[in-house]
Amino acid sequence: MDILTKYLSIDGLIEDPSQLLIIQELSILQSHLNTLDKRENNFLNMSFSNKEEWNNKGMYLWGDVGRGKTFLMDLFFETLDVKKKKRLHFHHLLDEIHEELKLRKNVENPIKGIVKSIAKDVKVICFDEFYIEDIADAMILSRLLDNIFKHNIYLVITSNTEPSELYKGGLQRELFLPAIESIKKHLKVINISKGDDHRLKNKDSSSYLMSHDDYHDSKLEKYFKSVNGSNYKKDEFIIIRGRKIESRYCGDDIIWFDFFAICGDKRSKNDYIDIAKKYKTIIISNVIEMNLEMENEARRFIALVDELYDQNTNLILATNRDYKKLYKGDKLKSEYERTNSRLIAMQDNDYKVQTKKE
Repeated sequence: MDILTKYLSIDGLIEDPSQLLIIQELSILQSHLNTLDKRENNFLNMSFSNKEEWNNKGMYLWGDVGRGKTFLMDLFFETLDVKKKKRLHFHHLLDEIHEELKLRKNVENPIKGIVKSIAKDVKVICFDEFYIEDIADAMILSRLLDNIFKHNIYLVITSNTEPSELYKGGLQRELFLPAIESIKKHLKVINISKGDDHRLKNKDSSSYLMSHDDYHDSKLEKYFKSVNGSNYKKDEFIIIRGRKIESRYCGDDIIWFDFFAICGDKRSKNDYIDIAKKYKTIIISNVIEMNLEMENEARRFIALVDELYDQNTNLILATNRDYKKLYKGDKLKSEYERTNSRLIAMQDNDYKVQTKKE
């Protein structure tokens, strides 16, 4: 079943003309990739015609939060009839590249070797939530993209930001400008038009976002024990990537952190990747308002929610504020819009019954 047929067959789908236009573009790309795959794998080297040509190396899909970018990309990946494909969150991509660079620290031009190795097993990469935070990642990605396109690996990327705005205001941004031009040159850049945030349309939800007045520590403790049972540890440190993180309660599949323990100093997005893989449910208590002096904590909170959302991890968030008003800073307003949208989506019952952890 191709992506267009799959999309039109989904029960209860909210009609969105913008999504349908993008589905049609993805369908053309999918047909092109399927044809290339057949040519490569056909030992008789037979000719396979392609009704509609795709003249670049993939798609860069950007637009407002909640417009269905991840949904469309996942639908494309699911229905793509190509074995050599890979789908991952952008955080995970960076994590994998950093780990490979450690292994190749004495190798000249390690990115070239990394991509050459990837190209043996992967012809199409889909990754979600593309954005740049610091100059180190910007330089890595600049070289990575250059080599990916040289090895004819196709990309489907989603982002909240158009290419020209990537890493805007960042340190030494001029060094990243060639990468932006490369994206524009090699990928079909498509904006999903403004419209309703589909995550706000969920009606049958049961909130995981709990006000501090309604959920004191005693109730959180009761909830933890109801999920975990009697086999747990209290006030224990867990070790993630060689660093200690203090927990209130820790069980096999559920863990409870205070806000500053999980979003305070010395935490990184890589920590959140490992935590989301290990635990099915995360409790975070004493979440406070993040003002101008807490941009770093806010950035970590945003990264944490991104990762928990991507891994379908259940989140219990206990705060003394409306979660929509937790961020009072200035630098991360657009990023926190995505966080709000994802927190809403995480309350929906359809989200809660999903899990990628077995």
